[in-house]
Amino acid sequence: MRSRVKPDMSRYLPEDELILLYRKTIRPLYGYVSKRVGGDRSLAEDIVQDTWMRALDAWPRKGMPDEPLAWLQHVARNGLASHFRRMRPQPIDPALIDLEDDRFTPNTPDAAALVNWGLARLRRPQVELLEAFH
Repeated sequence: MRSRVKPDMSRYLPEDELILLYRKTIRPLYGYVSKRVGGDRSLAEDIVQDTWMRALDAWPRKGMPDEPLAWLQHVARNGLASHFRRMRPQPIDPALIDLEDDRFTPNTPDAAALVNWGLARLRRPQVELLEAFH
């Protein structure tokens, strides 16, 4: 019979404290994700929901992380990278791009999706450098 290492039970939160933690972290987490998807509300909600579902799955088995919001943002970043890795943007002829066109402003969901698609194809140190610079 295999012995199992028991997780540190002191790192678990009672349900009422978990609800308080959810309320404390949901806005910053949603803001973090929403910014990276160009305000695409549906996608942001899906990523945030999936992130919290992963937390509810992992934390009872592994214990609560010391920095729950940092853990949630890390999981959300991985979820975003996976999402944008699966995307296949439409090819664009650079000669046809009118940079003054409102569709090419950096605050549109399409522009954010394109940037995140490109970031998902870079190595982590390159992404962190670009994110820190911008």
